[in-house]
Amino acid sequence: MQSSDLGYWLVVIIFSAIIAAVMSTADSAMLSVSSMVTQDLYGQYIRPGADQSHLTKVGRGITWALMVPIVWTAIWYEGTLIQLLTLKFDLLIQCVPAFYLGVHCRSLTGRTVIAGICLGLAITFGLTFSDWFGASRSYEKVWGLL
Repeated sequence: MQSSDLGYWLVVIIFSAIIAAVMSTADSAMLSVSSMVTQDLYGQYIRPGADQSHLTKVGRGITWALMVPIVWTAIWYEGTLIQLLTLKFDLLIQCVPAFYLGVHCRSLTGRTVIAGICLGLAITFGLTFSDWFGASRSYEKVWGLL
């Protein structure tokens, strides 16, 4: 990077692409959660007869309600990006049984899936933050997955 202008601009382009990919992923996840809450919960149980313009306003409000704590956490987070990515993968690994069993098990209910994901996350994050396994840091995900 320091040896030539080409190297400098190559690093700038690579970092820009990485930031764009992270922002796109975060934006898509936030909009998906907002849409699920608006359409599947609010639109079905709280106000079933709501028109699309009202649901759009509620969706924007939910997006803001999600964005404020996320931005606050990002500003005050003192860990490294690698630690944050590790926590993200700990969360994602808990969804694997839900997808696999959801495809192959007809009798599986949504309530059971949510309970399994929540229990797996509680075990994984409980073991992670209690440092029960010490420096190994590899078994928390497995216990949560089981």
